[in-house]
Amino acid sequence: MHRRKFIKGAAALAAFSAVGLSAVLPGPPVLYGDGRRDDTEALQAWFDGKRVVRPDGSEVGPMLHGGQYRITRTINPNKWRDNLSFRDNVLRLDRSAA
Repeated sequence: MHRRKFIKGAAALAAFSAVGLSAVLPGPPVLYGDGRRDDTEALQAWFDGKRVVRPDGSEVGPMLHGGQYRITRTINPNKWRDNLSFRDNVLRLDRSAA
């Protein structure tokens, strides 16, 4: 009986390893800045000091300049970090998505 459980467990672990951890765990939010795709989650994470990436996978740094960001709900910048720079950007609230 214990042998069957062990074999099932080993098979499940092998299948999990084959799929990979990245298929199970979500990655950091993506900040598009194209004015079309929803940037709400990524902008909130950026304000909170969390890791945010661009569509090409590169990490977003402390400066956001010249983007057009579509937001679909309230963003809370209460955790604004001193080193963030957010200028020459357009924020567009899309009420139809709410």
